[in-house]
Order: sequence, then structure tokens, then C-alpha cells
Amino acid sequence: SAYNVGVPQLRRLQEEMIRAAKILEKGEEHWRDIFTNNDFFYRHSNFLQVSVRAKNANDFLPWQRFCESRLRLLIAALETPN
Repeated sequence: SAYNVGVPQLRRLQEEMIRAAKILEKGEEHWRDIFTNNDFFYRHSNFLQVSVRAKNANDFLPWQRFCESRLRLLIAALETPN
């Protein structure tokens, strides 16, 4: 969600959108080029993927919100210089 996007993440998203726009200026047939020859994982070799799971649907939403809040704290701590 947009709530979880900080300034550094916003900058990266904007860079990717600009790159995609330049590719699409060539025409509709170049949609595939957006996803090929992408060096995203080369440029961002360190990333974290989190899967949030719960035993049932009633427990999922509170657990997801808790996990998101902790991830926001983690990201803020990682972005803050020592």
C-alpha cells in the first residue's frame, strides 16, 4: 500500500516508471521489453520477501496489520544512518 512507501522506495518506483514510459514510447508491441533485460535484481541484490500467513481468515487481518507495522519499523531503522 502507499502507506508503506517511503522516500527511497518512492524514488525507485519513479525510476522504474520512467524507464517503462521510455520503453512504451516506442509503441504497444514493446510491453514485453518492460520485463525483459531488467537489471532490477542486479541493482538491488539485497531484498526481503515476507509471506504473512494465519491459521484462519479471522486471524489473518489483525496479524497482517501487526506484521506491516513491524516491517515499517524495520524499514525505518534500516534507512536511518547510524
